[in-house]
Amino acid sequence: MSKKIKNCNDPNLARALETNWYGVVAQWALRPPGEVYKNRSFKRVFTEYPSTNFNRVFLAHLTPENMEEKIKENIDYFKSRKTPFSWWVGPTTKPADLGLHLEAHGLSHESKDHKDRPCMAIELDSLDCNIPKPIGLEIELVENTSTLNKWVKALIYGFGGGGIDKRIAHWFEAELRVGFDSDLKRFRYLGYLEGKPVSTSLMYLGEGVAGIYCVATLPEARRRGIGTEMTLHLLKTARDMGYMVGILGSTDAGYGVYRRIGFEEYWKIGVYEWNE
Repeated sequence: MSKKIKNCNDPNLARALETNWYGVVAQWALRPPGEVYKNRSFKRVFTEYPSTNFNRVFLAHLTPENMEEKIKENIDYFKSRKTPFSWWVGPTTKPADLGLHLEAHGLSHESKDHKDRPCMAIELDSLDCNIPKPIGLEIELVENTSTLNKWVKALIYGFGGGGIDKRIAHWFEAELRVGFDSDLKRFRYLGYLEGKPVSTSLMYLGEGVAGIYCVATLPEARRRGIGTEMTLHLLKTARDMGYMVGILGSTDAGYGVYRRIGFEEYWKIGVYEWNE
């Protein structure tokens, strides 16, 4: 087990954040036909699902001598599998301007205005436990296939966007492939209002931090503090398990929620996509 990060001033936090993101995605590829590949230059995750979300390159440490070769190597790898992918450029990425080189090779930034995602962290001993809980919200740990099916549907409808049925199928298959073994340190939670699934969250404990993912709420249940409580539930659970720092990557919609909880922004991460 990795040594736990004690506070947000730890010089290893940036690396822990990026490696936690890699770890939670790599679990989708633990079984064939998924593939996980890692060396000193990069880490790569492949699944058979045709989405940039399920196929990624992380933690690139490239040199001027091998950069062009390694970029082309990954493009050729995914092209040969006819699968789109994304390349995540974070705070420990080398070179720092890798995104420019990726664009020169045909990848495009996920945002038209090149807006990178905020990377945020919080020290768990600073959690505000006095934030009121939404009335009637019940939170359940996902421990079986039936509840996982409800969790995936709430997640995808909460995120919105097109291709709902296909995305539900892919997410369900990918999460079912991971399964429910607590030793994998992947914990999914489903929030109910009046018996209806309305919100989701996921925690992955890796590299000494608690990674927060998949916080989503159905449109009709928003603005009631449900997303806040789903996040706090994860953070409190992690704290009770001895973790001291929580991390996440925020969307624009979630940024204000996380700031109110106590998260601070420390870095940015750029996501570059290949869809050809």
